[in-house]
Amino acid sequence: MPRAHRHRRSSGIEQRSQLDVACAPTARRLHPLETALLAVVAAHLVFLPWALGTMHVWSQCISFGFSVASFGLALLPRDYPGIGDSGLPFRVRMAPTLLRFPIFWLGCLFLLYTLVQGVNPSWEWARTAQGWWLQGVSHITWLPSGLRTPFAQGNPWRTMMIHGSAWMSACAVWTGFTRRKALRILLVILAVNGFLLAVLGLFQRAVGADRIFGLWTPPADYFVSSFIYRNHAGAYFNMMLAITGALAFWYYRRQIRRREPSSPAVVFGFFSAVVAAIVLYSYSRGATILMVASLALVAAITAYSLIASRNSNQSPLTAVFAGVIFFVVVGLILLGLNTDRMAERMRGLEGEIATGRENIRIVLAKATLDMIQDRPVLGWGAGSYDYCLPGYQVRYPEICVARDSHKRLFFEHAHDDYLEFLAEYGVVGCSLLLAGVCFYVFRLFRLRVWRNAAAGILSLGCLAIMIHAAIDFPFFNPAILITWCCLWPILLRWLEIEDQHMHD
Repeated sequence: MPRAHRHRRSSGIEQRSQLDVACAPTARRLHPLETALLAVVAAHLVFLPWALGTMHVWSQCISFGFSVASFGLALLPRDYPGIGDSGLPFRVRMAPTLLRFPIFWLGCLFLLYTLVQGVNPSWEWARTAQGWWLQGVSHITWLPSGLRTPFAQGNPWRTMMIHGSAWMSACAVWTGFTRRKALRILLVILAVNGFLLAVLGLFQRAVGADRIFGLWTPPADYFVSSFIYRNHAGAYFNMMLAITGALAFWYYRRQIRRREPSSPAVVFGFFSAVVAAIVLYSYSRGATILMVASLALVAAITAYSLIASRNSNQSPLTAVFAGVIFFVVVGLILLGLNTDRMAERMRGLEGEIATGRENIRIVLAKATLDMIQDRPVLGWGAGSYDYCLPGYQVRYPEICVARDSHKRLFFEHAHDDYLEFLAEYGVVGCSLLLAGVCFYVFRLFRLRVWRNAAAGILSLGCLAIMIHAAIDFPFFNPAILITWCCLWPILLRWLEIEDQHMHD
């Protein structure tokens, strides 16, 4: 009985080392609840990009349902058979693992902060046939406040639903996945899904499609694959490129370790090439520059790994072949499709840098800073940016009227996620988000992420999104936000499991 009592108190990650020494057929199988969780999380993350980036209310409601289901599955206790011939069955309670996850508590506080903004509005949206405006309403001034606006157009409640989905999904991954096998399967599913989305995007470029899926006409012609906005597509595919690259490297290392004649590394190298090509053909300049920088770092990591293992009598042919496949596929795609628009977009970037002060995004950032200065501590409220900005936009004529068409300009986002978060949540709300990022970075350093090349490549993908967020708004795309939030706990779980292996 003392042995069974000891197992009952163990967390899921601690149980993994005990399961590994059990009889081999049992140890190789995932627990049924972990399998069910894997299916729900995978279905959710696959759904997000195909649902037009989950930018609409209907898809965000479905995403929220997936998140609730995965969160509930992750918390269900798991019964395991005994370990060894004389072992007793034991139960793993997952809730204690969740309660030790700092992101759980930080997310609770952040969502509570947003809730207070929603129930304590300081302004109310009003509209007539002549237009709309904001009118002040009584509220508790010392509490965070927000705007009372329509749900369909964005307000604290819709924002809570999106951020709640990301929070529950991240908590489910952290709590419910106790085996590296489950994490690997999830990454493989994401890689295959990213490859299929990239193929769709290249097909659209080849045939000059003007509709998404051949059915729906988007509001602008800069859609890519299933994404309405090209910069969102570029950012998402950069994440997929990191996943395919990490898997290619991991399978290559496993091939060397097991001395296998071949491995899926070449397949994932091919996937990486196709995904890299669609990043180029997204015509997203920020995503393209970040991709080139990331690929240079990945090449350096791969070269270092090959040099470090050159004395182990292992052939680098698989790695070299995967690299050749990558560049050949990218080259063939570039030759087969028109690159004039790509070159035109990059030349346009040079012109915008040369003009400097006349750059619309720089002027928009100034207007956003003015907005922040009026409420620096508590912010204007979740989902308030596009309602409050016009009052500051009028101070800058450059961003009021389009130069070519002389039509009035409207901005839903600041094209700088960090400024927009500061405007909506203030220093208090953003400090909770910053604390979450600091936790992940600290844990990655504690686990020495640089010693695991595959994890290092995956972390580069997460970092690329954070850099991209300084020049655009990828975190306001739920498909990017939720996937990005899930990659961090996947990284930590992977490293923790391998660290547990090393100390067993």
